[in-house]
Amino acid sequence: MAGIRDWATAVGEVAQSGPLRRAQASFGAMWASESAFMVGLAVVAFRDGGVVAVGVVTGVRMAAAALIAPFLATVADRVRRELVLTGVGVVRAVTLGTAAAVTAADGPAAVTYALAVIATIAQTLFRPAHSALLTALCTSPRQLTSANAVRGMLDSLATLGGPAIAAVLLAAIGPAAVLAACAAAA
Repeated sequence: MAGIRDWATAVGEVAQSGPLRRAQASFGAMWASESAFMVGLAVVAFRDGGVVAVGVVTGVRMAAAALIAPFLATVADRVRRELVLTGVGVVRAVTLGTAAAVTAADGPAAVTYALAVIATIAQTLFRPAHSALLTALCTSPRQLTSANAVRGMLDSLATLGGPAIAAVLLAAIGPAAVLAACAAAA
């Protein structure tokens, strides 16, 4: 029971601050969309080339992000956190929206994969910028502790909820709808 009270206290602490509330909502939406995106992209790749395509697309996305993100992070460190987060959201919205259109039109899967790589690279900047922003938005150590607790909870819920939403969209409409929903969430 104490854990539930602690959780409710943390949520209440974050809910009292408009900037913190908005920052946490954007984190939840972005992280749920990333989790859903991975499911939708895996379905596109599987339909295109089976498990080998899923593995190659995933490997290329992760390798590109691992190689390029450190260079982007040094640039992002010189920019206001809000602008970095906005930039990540815009890049993801455009790339995932375009990937949704390409997928819906039965366009070349390679175009969808290339757009997925760009979206993944952009996503690598989101968590560190968000972490830095949380520190700046909090007015006390207690509020920062609460914000971190809420973000951890949102991370877990997004990791579960994103794929669940993707599954519903896949069953009802198809992978293009998942990509479009992810673009909208960004």
